[in-house]
Parts: sequence; structure tokens; C-alpha cells
Amino acid sequence: MGREQKKLGRNEKAYESLRESMKIGTEIGAPALSIGLVNYLADHDKPRDKANEIAKNIASKPPRALRMTKRLIRNAQCATLDHAMQEAAAFQSLCNYTEDHMEALSAMFEKRKPQFLGK
Repeated sequence: MGREQKKLGRNEKAYESLRESMKIGTEIGAPALSIGLVNYLADHDKPRDKANEIAKNIASKPPRALRMTKRLIRNAQCATLDHAMQEAAAFQSLCNYTEDHMEALSAMFEKRKPQFLGK
């Protein structure tokens, strides 16, 4: 069994909907969104606009914190709740000592958008 099949197998309803849509050639847009198969829908003629919107949102986040968040999510898939919580607390502590954290606080008090540098 391939890696993709194993991941999709965790949400059997999503997998079945995708397989059925591929067989009969129907559009899966709204149903796929409602069952969690996709996170976003875009207009047929503007998928790049939606992708750019999402990319800009991600790029506006502090890079170190974002990397740590991605790692936490990835690690949590095979960790106990206790271990995942300990790791999250450790990462939070690390983030509190970054220049980006200080920038976030300054920007909040000065009522401006933060300029994160990944430091």
C-alpha cells in the first residue's frame, strides 16, 4: 500500500468520495470542502489568485514559529498526547526568545503590521 493511500485511508469517507468522483467524472468542489478533502475552493478561472492569497498569508507569519508549528503537527501524528504537549511547550519557550517575537509584541503595541525576519 502506497503512502498516499495510507494517509487517505484515515478518512474513509473522503477517500470514497474522491474515488467515486474520479470514476464518474463529477465535480467534487463543495462536497470535498464539506468532508475535509480540500481546505479551499477557488473560482475556475482564478485558481492562481487563491493560491497567491494563501501564499501571502503564510509568508506574513514568523518563519521560525511556522517551521516549529509544522514540525509539531508532523510529530503529533505518531506521538502520545503527553509528548506532544511537552514538545509544544518547549517550542513555545523557544519562540518567546526570538527577535520575531519581540517584533510581534512591538507591532501589537504600536498598532502596525509586524515585519518578521526569521530571527
